[in-house]
Order: sequence, then C-alpha cells, then structure tokens
Amino acid sequence: MTKTTKNSEVLKNFAELKNREITESADTLKNTIYSIFKEMPEVVFLQSDFADRLGKRTQHVNHILRELVEENKISKTGSRRQYYYRFIA
Repeated sequence: MTKTTKNSEVLKNFAELKNREITESADTLKNTIYSIFKEMPEVVFLQSDFADRLGKRTQHVNHILRELVEENKISKTGSRRQYYYRFIA
C-alpha cells in the first residue's frame, strides 16, 4: 500500500464529519452555568450537579467551571476528592 492510498483511506473515514453541525457552543454552556450561579447565589454546587442535570460530560463541565474560577466569577473550595462551587457576589 502506498502512502497516497493510505492517506486517501484515512480521509475517506473523516468525510462524514464535514456535515456535522455544532448544536451548542462552549460559550452558550458557560453562560448557562454562570446564569444558574447568579440566579441561586446562596446555593453551593458540585460539578456533578451540572453534569447530571445538563446532560454534559464531566470533563466539559470541569473545564467551564475552571474558567469561571479563573475569571473570579465563582469560588472553588474543598479537597481533591470533592470540590464545591459558589457564586462570588
């Protein structure tokens, strides 16, 4: 098998991806999560609260929560085993 043939087979496997639609941007989810914090500032949330109730992957939610903490919009407390997130007023 030549290199060109191998490359064309690989590209064929990815051909279906060009028609994929993005249903929700990361900014939309980030705004949704932040608005939940703003609406309920007295509630302490777990990462799993968002992953389970929004139906999103844990890693995706963790990434967004980390961004909100870095932007000083929410606070993060806890230990390596369990973290709690709260709105910063």
